[in-house]
Amino acid sequence: PTLRVIFLDIDGVLNTRPDPRVLVVEGGPCAMLRRLLEASGATLVLSTPWRRHHAYVAHVLANFGIFGHAPSGAAMPTPPELHRTPFNANASRRDLEILQWLQQRRGQVASWVALDASDLTYFPSGPRFEGHFVRTSADAGGLGPAEVEAALKHLGCSTTCLTAISAGTPVAGSTATAAGLAHVGEPVLGASALAEMTPEQAAEGRAS
Repeated sequence: PTLRVIFLDIDGVLNTRPDPRVLVVEGGPCAMLRRLLEASGATLVLSTPWRRHHAYVAHVLANFGIFGHAPSGAAMPTPPELHRTPFNANASRRDLEILQWLQQRRGQVASWVALDASDLTYFPSGPRFEGHFVRTSADAGGLGPAEVEAALKHLGCSTTCLTAISAGTPVAGSTATAAGLAHVGEPVLGASALAEMTPEQAAEGRAS
């Protein structure tokens, strides 16, 4: 097997002020995620509850440059179809959802890591996450260099890869407001413009 996989939670990983009413991502953690993906070549799998709106999530991440930048004057690249974990009857058991996804692809995955703000090692399955889990904190700024380095180690990647790309151009939106959001198909907008916009409303282009 050669597949590397990153399981992604969003709240507390890509933002520091989670809001259950609206998807919020911030430029700094998104820059770190892009660099992690570039350094590892890993496949992104959504484990966040926001995966119900996976197409919207893909557009938001694309607007923050996660999947690369379009040449000047060109349209944004089409976001990829994101993988996502299955839904468990108990929504808090992301650990079981991740393990189920892996079980369905037994023999295909060489290495994997889960990025999550919740403690996935708390559950009885905890031992199976040893060496595969990086916990982030909204209070500590979400996904940062230390977490990226830990994730690369879990994926079996050389951390020199991170050093090699850390001097690159910042991801679009990295200087956006602390709770900057992205609207489908449009440039990054400030939190004040979309603070009450749900995925369904964003897709229809209206705010509540």
